[in-house]
Amino acid sequence: MNTKPIRYGLSLCTALVLSASLSACQTPHPTSKPTMPNTTINNTANKQHFKVGDTFSIQLRSNPTTGYRWQLVEPFDKTRLEKVGNHYQADANPNRMVGVGGTEIWTFKALKSGQAQIQLHYVRSWEKQEPPAQVANYQIEID
Repeated sequence: MNTKPIRYGLSLCTALVLSASLSACQTPHPTSKPTMPNTTINNTANKQHFKVGDTFSIQLRSNPTTGYRWQLVEPFDKTRLEKVGNHYQADANPNRMVGVGGTEIWTFKALKSGQAQIQLHYVRSWEKQEPPAQVANYQIEID
């Protein structure tokens, strides 16, 4: 029996899976420059206050190797807040261990005075019927 095509097929599949896994964990290209936030929010304990024009970021622990990612929940008040962008930043990993997590950074800009809410769910995209593993709610007051 000739096993060469089978070994080639398995090697190709392994390379494709590895490539897809690594690309999901990369940080943005160095030429893409996100807006620098004025403030970073690390907890949901209090109402956050901003002025019109302020840019701020929300940092959430994440590990895309588990299949989970943070998703912005709709409805989202686009008249008061603009989502500037989001990206993943892997933790330092000098030993190149597989499965090391990082931080998802969501950046927003305050557009108009009033109150708004930002809600993010930590979910797997293919598990549509499952409740989120985590929920993060942020109450925003814009002056």
